[in-house]
Amino acid sequence: KKMNTEYYRNISYKNQKEAVVLLLLIQNKPVTYQLFNTYFDDTKRTFQRIITTFRSALEIVSPNTYIIYDKQRKGYKLVQI
Repeated sequence: KKMNTEYYRNISYKNQKEAVVLLLLIQNKPVTYQLFNTYFDDTKRTFQRIITTFRSALEIVSPNTYIIYDKQRKGYKLVQI
């Protein structure tokens, strides 16, 4: 049986925001505040907090992987050095 999408929306909106940002990074799509705001209608502060959280997590699990701001694409992206 297919679950109601409202059920998924209410599980944890905060975790969903983080998951969407991470999935976009993994898919090599430019992650911008504008896109984040389109999906979630949330503040730049929340967006920056999510980016900072993933940056610090990457330092622990993958020290050669970074989230950088790409000026050409005007968004954040995942890079390995």
